[in-house]
Amino acid sequence: MEELNKTLKYEIKTLTTKNETLFKTSKNQKRLINRLKKIIEKQNGFLKNVKLNNIEDNDWEDLDLILKESDMNN
Repeated sequence: MEELNKTLKYEIKTLTTKNETLFKTSKNQKRLINRLKKIIEKQNGFLKNVKLNNIEDNDWEDLDLILKESDMNN
C-alpha cells in the first residue's frame, strides 16, 4: 500500500508539471496568434488604402506617404 501511495504521488507530480508546461505553451501560442492577427489587420488596412487610392505600380515611390496616411487613420 505504501508503494502504491508513493507511485501515485509521483504520477500526480509528473502530470502537474506536464500540465503546467502545456498551459504555458498554449498561452504563448495564443499571444503569438494575437500578434499575428494585429499584423494582418494592419496590412489589410494598408492594402485597403492602396485600393482606395488606386495606386499604380509607378506610384510605389510614395509608399512612405501612404504608410503615414494609414497610420493616421488608425
